[in-house]
Amino acid sequence: MNKGILLVLLFGMLFSACDKKVLEYSKINLEDTEGKERAVSSLKGRFIVLTFLSPECPLSENYTLTLKNLQSEFRDKEVFFYSIFPGTFYPKPQIIQFLKRYDLTLGSSFFDPAYRLSDYCEATTTPEVFVIDQLGQIQYQGAIDNWAITLGKQRQVISEHYLRDALIELLDDKKVTISKTRAVGCIIE
Repeated sequence: MNKGILLVLLFGMLFSACDKKVLEYSKINLEDTEGKERAVSSLKGRFIVLTFLSPECPLSENYTLTLKNLQSEFRDKEVFFYSIFPGTFYPKPQIIQFLKRYDLTLGSSFFDPAYRLSDYCEATTTPEVFVIDQLGQIQYQGAIDNWAITLGKQRQVISEHYLRDALIELLDDKKVTISKTRAVGCIIE
């Protein structure tokens, strides 16, 4: 087979896979904490940060202040933060209480009982973050920073700020240097 034709076919297959993934993203609707169903693709922002959280995960609790600080830092730069609570393991009132206790105003908070967004992002851990562009493409996924080494073991000094660095690079129209890291936390149930 001609190399040119082979390249066109391969490019077409890759483009179709990307289109399918974007189409999948555009069909995900979730209920927010006010009971309204919203399309994830309608969330505003040049970039959105989806943070998967659990109301009983100690690291989810520990990272609430960091997330609030990042939200404040990037608010004027068209970056908006949303918290996602996957599955049905925790009842909605417990999740609402968690949000109130930590004064989380991460834009909006959503329930993902059928794991539709969790599956799209391939989220496995709480806390785990995903930076998504306006086309629904994941530009960064993983840990917020390198503070947590394992559950129960943290560094004295944070030396890598993965989420913050990714956002800065994206806002400067650069490719993300570290686009994927391993999130440390509680397994999504």
